[in-house]
Amino acid sequence: MAPTRIAYKASALRFSGVLFAILTLLFTVVLLSVPHVARVSCERAAGTCTITRHAVFAPWDRETLPIADLSGAGSARHTSGKGVHATVWFETKSGQQRPLDRGLLRSRFDVDDATSGVADLDSFLASPDAKSIEVVFWSGHIVSVLSFILGLVVARLAYGILRELAAQYFPIVVTVDHEARLLRLPGRVAVRFDDIDEIVIDRGQALRATSGKNEHIPGYRIVVRTKNRVVIPLTKDHRVGPEQLHDKARRDILEAIAKKA
Repeated sequence: MAPTRIAYKASALRFSGVLFAILTLLFTVVLLSVPHVARVSCERAAGTCTITRHAVFAPWDRETLPIADLSGAGSARHTSGKGVHATVWFETKSGQQRPLDRGLLRSRFDVDDATSGVADLDSFLASPDAKSIEVVFWSGHIVSVLSFILGLVVARLAYGILRELAAQYFPIVVTVDHEARLLRLPGRVAVRFDDIDEIVIDRGQALRATSGKNEHIPGYRIVVRTKNRVVIPLTKDHRVGPEQLHDKARRDILEAIAKKA
């Protein structure tokens, strides 16, 4: 006898959960995309100084300046409600200032980085024999680390919500192998007919990540209990109702097992 395939799906689309997950992902993208570092690389042979503004994972943008147009570098110390920070810029021979910050990378460089970095750049520009230099200006080391950690946490939250919602739309498939007398469950788990004690409905809470603080969505899943007291659920999480849908699948499995090969 050919194996009997039993598949059923219990799903519920929660627009609030989808919206929250999308907004959380967008927040994560913005958080990890905001540049926190300005890296200045000057090459005497190329005759250029390149300013690269970095986000957490990748460069945000680049700006190239001719060394011949630069007369030096400068910085200024500022105090605000958010603490002490510095602005940094290149000075051109025409009297213009080319700031290292631009766009989302605002003037919040670490003061110590700014002081030592400007001194190194001035020394390089004043020394024709200096071949190259690379200086990094941080918009606060702690801010960068915290942004990275927070971005990962928020991304994990959004992933969990989307995964939970998406899982509801994948069918649950059980195969009854009459010839081998095996009940093949999701996750490549197989149980011998003779080892099955009972197949029941387990009740719990579905959509935990998106159900809300005080909201409990009834959830169900089919559980196979063996004679040696091993409990094997068909799914890791509980799925939404109605309970009759899960119970019908349970009865279909029992009827297929009862068939003789």
